[in-house]
Amino acid sequence: MRSFRHSGIQWSAAGESTLQTTGQDQRAQSKVDAKFGYGTFRIDHKVLSVSDKGVIADILESESQGLLKDLAKHINRQWYGYGNGQLCLANGAGSSTATLTIDTPGARYLSPGMNIFIGAVQAQISTVDSDTQVTLTATKTWSDNDVVKLATADNTAASEMMGLGGIVDDGTRVATLQNIARSTNYWWKTPANQLNTSATALTEAIMTAIYTYAREYAMNFQKPNYAWFLGADMWNAYGKLLTSMKKTATTKDVLNGGWKGLEFMDGVPVVLDFDVPAGEGYLVDLDAMTWAQLAPLDFIPGDTNNGVLTRVPGTSLFEATAAVYGNLATFNVRGHGAFRAKT
Repeated sequence: MRSFRHSGIQWSAAGESTLQTTGQDQRAQSKVDAKFGYGTFRIDHKVLSVSDKGVIADILESESQGLLKDLAKHINRQWYGYGNGQLCLANGAGSSTATLTIDTPGARYLSPGMNIFIGAVQAQISTVDSDTQVTLTATKTWSDNDVVKLATADNTAASEMMGLGGIVDDGTRVATLQNIARSTNYWWKTPANQLNTSATALTEAIMTAIYTYAREYAMNFQKPNYAWFLGADMWNAYGKLLTSMKKTATTKDVLNGGWKGLEFMDGVPVVLDFDVPAGEGYLVDLDAMTWAQLAPLDFIPGDTNNGVLTRVPGTSLFEATAAVYGNLATFNVRGHGAFRAKT
């Protein structure tokens, strides 16, 4: 990646003829580690042997589509995080109890039977009781604001992808990004004008300032390919700002033919994404981002005539596994912007 402007530039007086010949571009090599995501379900041969094949096909399709949809949901969640694996936070300490109260954002990514870590404590979810509470299969002890993460079958905390929460950062969250240390490479940090973390109400001025300063570093300056990504709370907050600034009424049928989404200045789309954390919004130069895939989200081929199913040795069960290998990466940190802690 190009890290600095060319140094071989000069302006000479009329009588000078010596040129700067030692100038060159500055380049940096980044490295993005692949992350490996899996989802698995099992089905008994007794079910597959039922004579009504139409019913069995529906069961397999339902399981398969549900697994792919939820695995994709976790991919999207990670794209707004910073690789710390956060599903939610413990809302209050727990001492030898099976009742876990949660927030930030709550139980959105939790399900019964899921293996998790609460801080450094391994646990399993028995039931999801509400948006803010789950019951564990056994009593555990944890601290307030412990991060709840997915656990692997090897009893380790999940190793998750990097997301915009770490890419659009000044080094506070992620000190080394794509193998480049931010402490010694200031150009790999998001500038202060493009990262607003003050705990304030969202204003159009905040978004305008982020966009204005980020655009200088856009990959395609003449025609930048930007989009704002907001969660439901900030989408509503931005919509209210537009409503309050409307000065005249119109009878034009703006809904004719479908809903017209929100737009920012220069026609930049404002995209609603429910996985963006509360109070946050990301201005993304799409030309400076890539979803670096080693393999797309799909099922690993099975070893039977049932397509994706593989016999589990020593049992009457068949197993299907979906996998995705890759990571989110950027070519240019300074081309993006973000706000956090907004209401």
